[in-house]
Amino acid sequence: MKFTASNGMTVKLGAGSPPRVVGRGWSAQLLEPDEVALREFFRHERDEELGRWRWPEDPDYVVYPYDDHVCVLYEKTGESWLVQPKGNLPDLPATNAMRAYYAAHRPAWYDAEEGEVWIIEDPDEGTIPTIYQAGAFRDHGGYWMAEDISFAERVWPESREGS
Repeated sequence: MKFTASNGMTVKLGAGSPPRVVGRGWSAQLLEPDEVALREFFRHERDEELGRWRWPEDPDYVVYPYDDHVCVLYEKTGESWLVQPKGNLPDLPATNAMRAYYAAHRPAWYDAEEGEVWIIEDPDEGTIPTIYQAGAFRDHGGYWMAEDISFAERVWPESREGS
């Protein structure tokens, strides 16, 4: 296989041989570890540019985050699923990719500690000052679980030791 880039440089791939990059008056052959590192770097760079996250366990699954759900895309087939992180979800690759995404991008309010004061954003109620008690964010009239909150900011204590 031969690929010519927009700047005229070519990359040649032979069966069982490492890629050779040919420029104007020079060429370089990549060793397998270098090739793997460069492929992964450029794929990661493109993922960042597109605002998506790639599941390390199965890199063919990419996750596009939205406000209250994610879109999981299986690149090999183009299949996609819109998944919300609520309820009893089946044990499927798409839902496992979604779970891995949320585990890797866990919002700070999921780790709230007893007695902390948080300002939360509720889609229906707006901005609400709350205190975290008994596993929920509470104010004088209600309570919210971490998964029901779209955004939260801790206001007291101002910082935790080491953060």
